[in-house]
Amino acid sequence: MAGHAVRALVGAPTDPDTLVAGALDGLFRSHDAGKSWELITPAHDPELRNFDSLAVDPRNPEIIYAGTFHLPWKSTDGGQDWVAIHDGMIDDSDVLSLAVNPSNPEEIFASACSGIYRSDDAGLHWKQIQGIPDSSKRTLVIRFDPANPGTLYAGTTDGLWKSTTGGDHWRRASASDWVINSLLLLPAIDESGSFRVLLGTEQQGVLIGEGMSGKFEPANDGFEHRRIVSLTLDRENPGRMGAVLANASDPIVTTDDAGETWSPLGSGLASASVRRLYSTPMAGGRPSRLADLRGWMRTVADGSALGSLSNAARSARRPSQIRRFDAQIRRQQSSGLQ
Repeated sequence: MAGHAVRALVGAPTDPDTLVAGALDGLFRSHDAGKSWELITPAHDPELRNFDSLAVDPRNPEIIYAGTFHLPWKSTDGGQDWVAIHDGMIDDSDVLSLAVNPSNPEEIFASACSGIYRSDDAGLHWKQIQGIPDSSKRTLVIRFDPANPGTLYAGTTDGLWKSTTGGDHWRRASASDWVINSLLLLPAIDESGSFRVLLGTEQQGVLIGEGMSGKFEPANDGFEHRRIVSLTLDRENPGRMGAVLANASDPIVTTDDAGETWSPLGSGLASASVRRLYSTPMAGGRPSRLADLRGWMRTVADGSALGSLSNAARSARRPSQIRRFDAQIRRQQSSGLQ
């Protein structure tokens, strides 16, 4: 991945070792948790470039959906062949986000500059969703509620929107002047079963709300900058999350207590370069101990090299709670996981 500006990354739900990365110049896939990568789109293709969003079928890792600056694409054979899937979608639509229903892979949602679309036949046909005002059509992220796939959240430039009818009807779930750059749904932390919604916003920082109440509170203890460009959740330890801050001296902060307090992940990162942060599961069933991680961290974006965080730099953190964070990189170090 050296020299490639990566803008999207996704893991296969059925195989933690399989990752797909979308770059400005093509799609790449790894079968060894990021140690090595192969190009899976034709080199110098005029259409299969400038990837902004990705999704992998929840049951079949060979089925990949990719959104570009122009159209969505699909491969059913792991990237050997690609077909444009845009029937019903306004041409020249920058596909910002893709979401596949975890319980029904035939149902897919795509957000584009022309609105939100739903497909009920795995991308063969699309229908534009009504109900969200035009001012909200810049939907930067769509998420299914993992506990109830009939419920969706859309983070837009006009606040957070929620549907409990599979996208047929929507209602506003936040203030209208919030710009939602990132969105996480956190599992229940007690027997009540009430989940939480974590928002990364343009001006309000991190906001946490109870899924049922719709009320949000700031969760910015530990950092000053309020523009959050990315959030990620450690699925093996839902209390641990990471956030990317724009224009901050410490651009990546993490929390081990579900957002109550945050602290810098480590030094050596260029604040102007970090774009997004990703978390992947531990591969091969390896225990999540600091000694096993070899300090492996890859960060990201817009293409500059950000370095690697050493074990020494991480030794002050709680070893039992540290996980491997993946992020986009332009120049990848040659070491990787051992």
